[in-house]
Amino acid sequence: MPNTRVPAAGEAMPAAEVMPIIGRFSRRALLGALAAVGGSTAALATVATSPKVFPDFGSVPAAPAQHVDAELFRIETEFNSAFAIYEGVADKVGEIEERVYRLKPPKPPKLPGTDEIKATFWDMARGVDPDKIDDSWLAHPAAVAWRENDRQLTERFKAWQAECEEIIRKSGLREVEDERERLISTAGDIAESLLDMRAQTLAGMLVKLRVHQRWTFNEYEILESLTADIKAMAGGVS
Repeated sequence: MPNTRVPAAGEAMPAAEVMPIIGRFSRRALLGALAAVGGSTAALATVATSPKVFPDFGSVPAAPAQHVDAELFRIETEFNSAFAIYEGVADKVGEIEERVYRLKPPKPPKLPGTDEIKATFWDMARGVDPDKIDDSWLAHPAAVAWRENDRQLTERFKAWQAECEEIIRKSGLREVEDERERLISTAGDIAESLLDMRAQTLAGMLVKLRVHQRWTFNEYEILESLTADIKAMAGGVS
């Protein structure tokens, strides 16, 4: 699902929030495995430890079509486009919700005398012998008064709900919410498709991490996908 903490435009995600991506996966093992498939240990160490590079995982590279991970780059671009559209609609939902909140009337307060009616009822109820209780107590004036109080309050509450629903209907909130759900589903399908694809380079692995920053994959699934990438690049070593 999308990351609930959305950084401001141009803001890099703090390292403290990104580092859990590695979780229990040994950073030493990651560096060693990547180095084993031909990467520069020094360069990999920079990627893994630099406070500037590691948190934002770089940007989408302008990779040539013949790049071995070109399909991963293409999907990342497709995801970014879909996610940007989703964010725009999500912002619109928030704006409409704020307008609706301001237009909604206050909830109906309890009726005058409600506390006294309830106190009288409970005084009556405490005097009823539980071994001799029957329906006759329902006709007691205190019980009748409480039922009438509840009936009037229920009517007022239903009228309030109807007024609120009419405000929501006129605002178009429901339709925009439906569009938001459709768009987040589309972005999610694109993002999730990356997990089953094998990255053949470090740049390809970083695609998954950049998308993870915005989408927040299940931690186990992203680690499993990256582990499979490393094993594939290392020729199947475990």
